[in-house]
Amino acid sequence: MGASGGRLIWVALTESVLLAVPGTIIGLIVSQWAIDWMIGSFPEPLPYWFTFELDWRVAAFTIGIAIFTTLAVGLLPSLRAAKPDLVNVAPLTDQDRAVTIAERVGQLQEAAVIGVPDSYRGEALRAYVVFRPGVAATEEDLSAHLRERLTKYKNPREICIRATLPKTSVGKIDKTRLRSEGEDCERGNVDQA
Repeated sequence: MGASGGRLIWVALTESVLLAVPGTIIGLIVSQWAIDWMIGSFPEPLPYWFTFELDWRVAAFTIGIAIFTTLAVGLLPSLRAAKPDLVNVAPLTDQDRAVTIAERVGQLQEAAVIGVPDSYRGEALRAYVVFRPGVAATEEDLSAHLRERLTKYKNPREICIRATLPKTSVGKIDKTRLRSEGEDCERGNVDQA
């Protein structure tokens, strides 16, 4: 809560390193013990050309895999976490606040809230709503309804009324496509009649 993107990445990488380094060291120690156990398990002494030892190339490969895994497991999720999705606190999707809009929203067919760039806060909320056919409501009506019931920071800065929202192949609202439409709230908008 409140940590910068760089800080989130640093914490995730530190955690991954703290797990990977001991795991790699323990793995190399166990492999050396396994070699010693294997040599000791032969009933007769081995010929001089028959040697068992930990090859430096195998050790280097193991360390390389540990570094790669540490970066992949630590960095990828932290990069995603560093770009917050404000929808988690948005009034249109939060379960207990859905009632707020639902009072008005026997009129709503579907809604989505995304974070958009904001010069003051970094990100602000933008709501995309689709009213049920035949409903004559405006952005101002919905905005006034939300202002009465929600704190200021939970209110969307913009409300875009659309005929439809883009969907993924499984039928969910495609927020990535909504974000890619950029600053223009009107793009892809078709007037409701």
